[in-house]
Amino acid sequence: MGRALCKALLDPLQETFGRIAIRSGYRSPALNGFGNENGLNCARNDANMGSHISDLGEGDARGACTSLVIPWFADRYAAGRNWLDLAWWLHDHLDFS
Repeated sequence: MGRALCKALLDPLQETFGRIAIRSGYRSPALNGFGNENGLNCARNDANMGSHISDLGEGDARGACTSLVIPWFADRYAAGRNWLDLAWWLHDHLDFS
């Protein structure tokens, strides 16, 4: 699942916009549980709607999810660029579903 995320989404984003900053990504249930129990901004394993837990098992997989920043676009957004420009680029160029 992680390799597919990189090939389909992260690599094309970086090839187009330059370096990207991964803010959050896949975690094992043990790591996510530790983060939740210790106040490290992780949801409970049974309520991880961000789908960041990667190895729940075949029937429990929720898909790949990564939270990231595209600095190239963040700079332009701060200068007044509409976020919809990036949303439409993602829609038109990446196989994200």
